[in-house]
Amino acid sequence: MDFAYKTLSTRFVGLTQKKRENGMNDLKSFSENRFYSQFGEDGIVIEILERFSKYIELDHWCSEFGAWDGVHLSNTCHLIRKFNYSAVLIEGDKKSPGS
Repeated sequence: MDFAYKTLSTRFVGLTQKKRENGMNDLKSFSENRFYSQFGEDGIVIEILERFSKYIELDHWCSEFGAWDGVHLSNTCHLIRKFNYSAVLIEGDKKSPGS
C-alpha cells in the first residue's frame, strides 16, 4: 500500500472516530444532503472530500461509472455544477440519453 495513502487513511479514520467521540455527525448523516443521487451519496462524497482537503490538495477531478445522462441519480453532478470539477462520465448502456 502506498505510504501517503496509508497515512491519509489513518488520519481520516482517526478524524471520523474523534468526531463520533465528540458527538459530531458520522458520514451517514450527510446522506441527508442529497442533490442528484439516489440515496444521498453525493452529500457523503462532498463531506469526504471536505475532510480530505484538510490534509491534501484536491485536483478537482472526479469520475462516475454508470453515469446514464450525467444528471439523473448522479453521485458527481453536484461536484461538477457547484464546485467546477472536471469529470470523466462513463455509461455502457447504448440506450442511455448520454450515448
